[in-house]
Amino acid sequence: IRRKGEIMSWFFLSVITMLCWGTADLFYKKGTDENDPYSHLKIAVWVGFIMGLFALILLPLTESSFSVGTFMTNALKYSPASLAYIISMVIGYAGLRYLEVSIVSPVQNASGAFSMIVMVIYFTVAGRMTSFWDEFSVIDIVGTVLIVIGVICLAYVEHHLEHPKDPAAKKGNKYRFSALALLFPIAYCLFDTIGTAADGVILDEQAGLGLGEIDVLVLYGFTFLVAGIGAWLYMLIRTGRPYN
Repeated sequence: IRRKGEIMSWFFLSVITMLCWGTADLFYKKGTDENDPYSHLKIAVWVGFIMGLFALILLPLTESSFSVGTFMTNALKYSPASLAYIISMVIGYAGLRYLEVSIVSPVQNASGAFSMIVMVIYFTVAGRMTSFWDEFSVIDIVGTVLIVIGVICLAYVEHHLEHPKDPAAKKGNKYRFSALALLFPIAYCLFDTIGTAADGVILDEQAGLGLGEIDVLVLYGFTFLVAGIGAWLYMLIRTGRPYN
């Protein structure tokens, strides 16, 4: 009964996450401007601000005693995952300037399936998984394969359905509806795969780095805040005027 309760909790939390992530994608798309070369950095500024505020709210709930030294040490430990996530997000914002969200989002979020493959390779090489079939069932493998095939087919179909027949519609943006534009969500997928796999290693209960889930959210939030400040300073230097 307890196991079924855990599965149902996981399922409902996953559905809530899916709805929230889909809503976020919608507003990321609405916040992009294909005529503004800095629109993706402006989104990063706002996400960094909100993530930093969120981390500040969660700070009292961290499992470890918080200090500057502890934060710096844990931030260094978690930096491979947080940097991979942040890079993937900013790349995703840039890609939304050139492609529809119905194309970008499925390709980007295939990272969940790819991260499973990466983690299998890592734990096998590290000698921490004695038998593949002890960890994964046939259903797991079939599900992963179907996800990968499904998102690739969806992106392919959407790409060709949205391809404008009028040559005039292509003017003004050399990337729009081209194969090159798909490099953005693919790059997102690769970096997000690295971040997700790094999360699996860092948060591993047996051989991980001993960071709690709330601690990780706080670290990620403050790291994104720093990235947002960096994006703001970069635009200030490049344009000579502050982004208000």
